[in-house]
Amino acid sequence: MDQAEQMVWLRLIRTRNIGPMTFGLLMRRYGSATDAVAATPAMAKRGGRHISLASPASAKAELELIDAVGAIVNIIQIVWPIMMMHPPLSKQKEICII
Repeated sequence: MDQAEQMVWLRLIRTRNIGPMTFGLLMRRYGSATDAVAATPAMAKRGGRHISLASPASAKAELELIDAVGAIVNIIQIVWPIMMMHPPLSKQKEICII
């Protein structure tokens, strides 16, 4: 996963009121973090809520901090409940550190 894609994933998971379950459902529904980020404000509005996505600047700063300390970002591409519904995807060897 390249840094641009990591930034979009971080924006989505760092958005207030989007936890692991909602993140997984959004990924399942939209197929990509980019599409989920694009759809989330309108979806929240239809539900009578306002949502402020985490900013690209905050995601970039987090990735820079991770890089500065020599850590590795290893983002799993499917969260646990979704993995159980899709056995071929459950063979992922990555773990989520977010």
